[in-house]
Amino acid sequence: MMGDDIVTNTSKQVENVQEKAMEEAV
Repeated sequence: MMGDDIVTNTSKQVENVQEKAMEEAV
């Protein structure tokens, strides 16, 4: 369970970083 939570949180953080990078690029 803990491992799944870590993977989920990491994937969400990656998505947030990608969104911020896209906004900055535009």
